[in-house]
Amino acid sequence: MAIIRAAISSGCTRILCDETELEYALGTIDTFESAKFISEHAPRIAKVAIVCMAEKFCDASFWETLAVNRGLSVKVFQDLHKAEEWMSQMQSE
Repeated sequence: MAIIRAAISSGCTRILCDETELEYALGTIDTFESAKFISEHAPRIAKVAIVCMAEKFCDASFWETLAVNRGLSVKVFQDLHKAEEWMSQMQSE
């Protein structure tokens, strides 16, 4: 929620989130609920790129699918450079 509030208050429409040092500890149901909660509270205009550890990519991809199915524009990556490229492409759209 802190990231969502900061993005809204600053008028930010693009977010690059580096989670490469974050250890995911959510189970399947909690991951589902997390995506549901974020999709209900995040602004629809935001474009979010999330970079995660390679070994957590499956969990992150599952979360991405849930969030995208609820209308968010979010994509997960294992490589920061690729996430930055995607965000650059998104700016021209």
